[in-house]
Parts: sequence; C-alpha cells; structure tokens
Amino acid sequence: MNYTMIIKELESASSFELFRLKIAIENELERAERIRDIKKRIKIGMKINYFDDETNNLVDAVITDIRRTKLSVKNDIDGKIWNMPFHFLNLDKTAVDIEASNKVGNLTKNQLKVGQMIGFIDRDNNDLYGEIM
Repeated sequence: MNYTMIIKELESASSFELFRLKIAIENELERAERIRDIKKRIKIGMKINYFDDETNNLVDAVITDIRRTKLSVKNDIDGKIWNMPFHFLNLDKTAVDIEASNKVGNLTKNQLKVGQMIGFIDRDNNDLYGEIM
C-alpha cells in the first residue's frame, strides 16, 4: 500500500469525510476475524516491531503476553513493557514512511520522525539544523 499516495488523495477530503473514514477504519481494526488472524501468527517470545504514533517510527520489541484483545511487548530501546492492540504490529515488514510532497516547506507530522535530523532557514535567513525530539 502506498501511504504517500493515499495521503495525497485525502488532502482534498473534507474534515467530515476524514472523520467518517476514521470510524470505518477503527471498526475494521476491531473485527474479531482480524484479531484472530494476527493471534495465529504470533507467540510469546517472538521478536516483532510495532508502529509508535508518538515517534512516528517502527520500534523493535519482544512479545511478553497475549490476551484477548491486546498484547504486551518489551521494548528493545528502553526495556519497558507496553500494552497495545494487535493492529500496532508490523508482521509483514511493511514500509511505513510517508514521503514529503514536491513542494518546498510543506512537511507534515506524517513525514517527520523522532530522531530525524532536519534543517531549515529561519525568518532571519539563518541556516538552522537539529534533531527532532
């Protein structure tokens, strides 16, 4: 699935249309058949990666517990246990990056990730560089 193309298509959608689509997607994610299919593919101790919406990155982890509607994983970075729904898992090693449009200065949260190095020119025409925290 080409996320960049989908986001480009969604730019012309109204806020109501996006909201309606969000509800339909949430309902699809909660379908028992989907959860059952994922549960068949995983086991405790399995190395996986999941998508973290706060950092906009994939995170490596190990499954520590499997429950009815959620699972627990131990994050490789900080060693903490995190509980999450099954749909966070990237079992098919899907590419998750969303590319920037060709327009200069048109970056959105979808393209930026925690830990990424960026550069820009400020209002005083100074080059500034940094890391997204």
